[in-house]
Amino acid sequence: MKKIAFFDVKQYDIASFDKFNGKDGLSFKYFETRLTPDTVQLARGFDGICVFVNDMIKGFNEKNISLIQKQIRLNRQLLKDFASLNHIAIEIPRLTKLINIAEQFNGAAKTSGAGNGDCGIVIADEKTDIEEMKNNWRKNGIMPLNFLVHSIA
Repeated sequence: MKKIAFFDVKQYDIASFDKFNGKDGLSFKYFETRLTPDTVQLARGFDGICVFVNDMIKGFNEKNISLIQKQIRLNRQLLKDFASLNHIAIEIPRLTKLINIAEQFNGAAKTSGAGNGDCGIVIADEKTDIEEMKNNWRKNGIMPLNFLVHSIA
């Protein structure tokens, strides 16, 4: 049975997910608290985590790039803490390099998806020299994809 921890859940979240609890080899535990560096220990021993992204959504609704970047950075740290607690790898070295370069150019970055893959995402603002950041990635063997997912103007 795979154990999944849900954080920052509301009653409507529980109602939606509970119909799958105990089925298909999944077992859910719900926490009302948000997953933060202070509460990450609650994730110890779980096979996966689900973090609701209400603050991130608020940032997009308010077109607040700094709030979105803050949440991206927090999410990255939580993933790193979860990986450390459970002795697993989420961030491969090349993605760490991508993230560190993005941070040098005022971008906030993290792995995309569940990690341990080959893609990362960056949230950039008007201060980010995107072309120079991409050039630095290329110099480090990182191939940027040539597309823009969303722009807040």
